[in-house]
Amino acid sequence: MMELFETALEQEEDDFTFLLHRYSEVHERLLLSIDTFKKEEQSESENENEKKNIIEPMYLNELLEQIVEKAKNRKALACKELSVELQKYEWSKEYKDMLDNVVLSLKRYQFKEAIIAIEEIQCIRY
Repeated sequence: MMELFETALEQEEDDFTFLLHRYSEVHERLLLSIDTFKKEEQSESENENEKKNIIEPMYLNELLEQIVEKAKNRKALACKELSVELQKYEWSKEYKDMLDNVVLSLKRYQFKEAIIAIEEIQCIRY
């Protein structure tokens, strides 16, 4: 914005109405962007505050098997989708640390570590 004013001063323009109108437009867009950002942030925080359902053991096992299959083939996008699905649920305290490790490993594209953590979970469960 300052560039517009500096340019006008350099060109010795006496009429600043155009610049003020332009400033007003930019200001309005900025305020709309901020409002949009605030709404998105509020909706994300509301989603996080919602109570998550505890994942059923059979569904957990199914998800973990799918993650292992995709991780062995290094399918990053599929692993991410499965990881997001896994994070929608609350985990039992018994597996929480290990499942956090799985999710973190997948985010870092450390597929071998994720597979090892899943195998540890499966050994404990069976």
